[in-house]
Amino acid sequence: MIQLPVDSIRRGATRDLTSALYRLARAHFFSALIVLTALVGLGLAQDHEAARLALVTIPTTPAMLILIGLILLAILSRIAVDVAVEPLIEAISELPAEGVEIGLLRRTVGFSNPPPRRSIHAGL
Repeated sequence: MIQLPVDSIRRGATRDLTSALYRLARAHFFSALIVLTALVGLGLAQDHEAARLALVTIPTTPAMLILIGLILLAILSRIAVDVAVEPLIEAISELPAEGVEIGLLRRTVGFSNPPPRRSIHAGL
């Protein structure tokens, strides 16, 4: 679980963190999708005898079904992320974190730096 300091829970910081994690997951997903697409293309080339691999035959139909499933999963996950993240960011951005921290900071500064004493002769 990622824990952020209270002062960094702002709309921009939360949105940046969420988008960075989403981009990382999306990059890994699309890398796997590209490799699987290449395997399907190689399998189709093998089926039409355009390319021959002596060691391995690629099962084209299951690979194509997996590719279609991954594409559908990508579409559904994008919809799910859009629906789930926006209300979460709105809820986090409405937390009164900054006001609470400013009050604590003022009290801490007040304890460490007491106000200067006025001398009796200051008004004369």
